[in-house]
Amino acid sequence: MISTSPLVRSEVQLMAAINKLSDAGGSVIQVRTRDPIRAAVAIRKHLLGAGSPHTEWDVTNGFRRFTTENYGKHTVEGDNQDFMAALSFPLSELRQATSQVSANPDKIHYFIYLNPHPYIKDNPRVIEQIQQYAALLPTTNVCTIFITPELTIHDLPVGTLLVADLPTPTAEELSEVLSRIVKEAEADKKSFPQGSALKKDDYVQIANMGLGLSLYEFETYCAIAIIDASTKKEKAITADRILAGVADGKTAVVRQSEILELTHAEDIENVGGMGRLKQWLAARAKCYSDEAKEFGIQAPRGIVVAGVPGTGKSLVAKVTASVLGVPLVRLDFGRVFSKYVGDSESRVRDALKMVERMAPVVLFVDEIDKGLGGAGGGGDSGTSSRVLGSYLTWLQECTAPVFNIVTANRVNGLPPELLRRGRFDEIFSAGLPY
Repeated sequence: MISTSPLVRSEVQLMAAINKLSDAGGSVIQVRTRDPIRAAVAIRKHLLGAGSPHTEWDVTNGFRRFTTENYGKHTVEGDNQDFMAALSFPLSELRQATSQVSANPDKIHYFIYLNPHPYIKDNPRVIEQIQQYAALLPTTNVCTIFITPELTIHDLPVGTLLVADLPTPTAEELSEVLSRIVKEAEADKKSFPQGSALKKDDYVQIANMGLGLSLYEFETYCAIAIIDASTKKEKAITADRILAGVADGKTAVVRQSEILELTHAEDIENVGGMGRLKQWLAARAKCYSDEAKEFGIQAPRGIVVAGVPGTGKSLVAKVTASVLGVPLVRLDFGRVFSKYVGDSESRVRDALKMVERMAPVVLFVDEIDKGLGGAGGGGDSGTSSRVLGSYLTWLQECTAPVFNIVTANRVNGLPPELLRRGRFDEIFSAGLPY
């Protein structure tokens, strides 16, 4: 029998999307996720529970067929085939009258390919085969699923793949994982004679800190923090210890992006003057709290802070994160630009996706007027304009609780469309000290 542990919410959403696409005739589906193994196990579990036939391929094991007893084991033996042979297998199954696919025409047969993207790029035969599947398979009972990282397979024509996403876990899911880990650690009375010192609010705070991590990453860094506590002979499991461990893990993940940096917050007492800004922030200090959500209070979108260098604009960003009680991520527009065509726009879109996964969060874009100095000029073949367009579109459409802080040395150096009403709540000036 399948394990009694249900799919978590994000996995249920993924399966609902796959079912919707396959029921509508979609037969070439890309599942994008930061955690491909988790996606594969969730799909296995769902399909086995629903009695849907499926076969899974990866480069290490070839084709494997799982059962309700071994779906969670990664050591199941398979048929070692190269990718082109594996990709052709659904078609050969359709051609054989004696195959399981032909013998059971009323059931959808799923062929799942784990991390196939390296074998698609620059391979005309594979690209042609996938294009043919997109046209052929909707009239059959076969559906192919490609599980990949969060990337676009550029070699395939637009419309070839239907896309479903497995999002990173929600705060509620992470809180459940943390509860399980803490209970397991508490059982070790020798290491933690006083058990756990975590309160209900601590679970919420740690889960919010872990937003943006995969389930595996969050579990790993929580476990590392507890093991460190045990090694240092701490008598109880504390929130500060786990928070520090998860923060370290989040820093490691953010470093994977060349243009994002997790930055420490600062106390508001370190800012001199700027009374109106302090008052404005104080009125919104609880905008991301559970109470604010219950009352339906709309979170602020962000602010622009302008002033000459050295007037404390970066410090304001750090203070804002401290007041709102959320992490601070800095986006360096100077590192966005690449010599490769289209790479700059792709990098900023990927970075903004990562920021959304981490929400609630403060996104700090420092001295944007320098980074977008070429916008509208055409001197860089329009790259600055396209990057700005990607950022503005995201600002307009982002529904995640992201508080945006943009700083600039000169307001008149900013593109007018950036300051359009609705993108930011206020513009503040950081004047010279007196």
